[in-house]
Amino acid sequence: MRFIGKWFLALSAMAVVLSLFILSMRPVGAVLPRNDLIVLQVEGDPFGTSAENVFIVDTRTLRTYPYHLSNTGHAPVFSPDGEHLAFITLEGAGGEIYVADWTGRNARNISNHSADDAAPVWSPGGKHIAFVSRRDRNRELFIADVETGEVRRAFANDTAPLLLFLDVQWSPDGRYILINDRATLTLVDVANGERRTIDRVDVLSAAWSPDGAQIAYGVMRGAAMQLLVADVAADSVRGLDTRLLVGLSPRWSPDSKALLYVAGTTVNSADIFSMDMDENFAHNLTSGGLSDIMPAWSPDGTKIVFASMRDNQWEIYRMNADGTNTVNLSNHPAHESNPVWSPDGKQILFVSARESSLRPGVYLMNADGSHQRRIAQVEGAVTVRMWRQ
Repeated sequence: MRFIGKWFLALSAMAVVLSLFILSMRPVGAVLPRNDLIVLQVEGDPFGTSAENVFIVDTRTLRTYPYHLSNTGHAPVFSPDGEHLAFITLEGAGGEIYVADWTGRNARNISNHSADDAAPVWSPGGKHIAFVSRRDRNRELFIADVETGEVRRAFANDTAPLLLFLDVQWSPDGRYILINDRATLTLVDVANGERRTIDRVDVLSAAWSPDGAQIAYGVMRGAAMQLLVADVAADSVRGLDTRLLVGLSPRWSPDSKALLYVAGTTVNSADIFSMDMDENFAHNLTSGGLSDIMPAWSPDGTKIVFASMRDNQWEIYRMNADGTNTVNLSNHPAHESNPVWSPDGKQILFVSARESSLRPGVYLMNADGSHQRRIAQVEGAVTVRMWRQ
């Protein structure tokens, strides 16, 4: 769940230089409540070369608790149930991967090798972590058993070294690992290590359907962008839309029957589409007016929140899944954008400059737009890493 503190810069590949205003500094080791907590990550550099600030926000007291786990500048990665985290720390000539509870306590080394280990990704069940290592000189993918610490290669056979820039995702059922190195989209069978190529193209982003049957991904073909879907069982690919895709972040409905994406001829005339995967038909949910972007499904799949310029400024709107009953939730003269649903669907997180155009804040409101309040003040690229309710 990622959002940008400068709403109009969310369409850009660069974020503004960040600063973090800590409302109350206490170590993570302090006694924390188990609920009503949000973990935010604030990247320290548009290019990702400097340290990232990660902190817990207590939404009841508005106190913040910074994480100080890694000496590499990389943020911790939380397990699917939010009870544990993995982080990297430099030891000797390379990085080591540690696992700890969600507060950072009780850390233990699970990679345990002198080579450089990096990029940990939790399996859906939280029992394994995939990571990249140079332990055989080349960058390869390995899988560690979190409980026993046993490490094995993900690939059945020797392979060419992985590229530096890659995205690794487990399938929702844990059967496969998807690797996107911006040149090839590869699927790895976790059980036997066999690999197959989904596509050989510049893949900008990819997303598993919640049922694990399909993969939606955006590609660059020359100067044009295109959205495609791969059927995992049939080993086939079909194109969905060849128009300009703003942001290229396809979002599956919770039941995997629909796919949200943003398309249009220009950034200023972008609309939100919902592709019915059974009918293979795209419904324009926000036709007309100015740009509508950043769509997000509610956890139950009945509502969609998004950012819109239809009132000549960025506002947070909510509509039904079929595009009806559109309501302005934020309804404030300041620019606001980047909505994120809470896990129970009762609250929405968003960014607003209502108190300062130079230092936007992270705000929380009820799903009907009521009880809007600031919970943190940041500038730049922010990601919700965990939300405990």
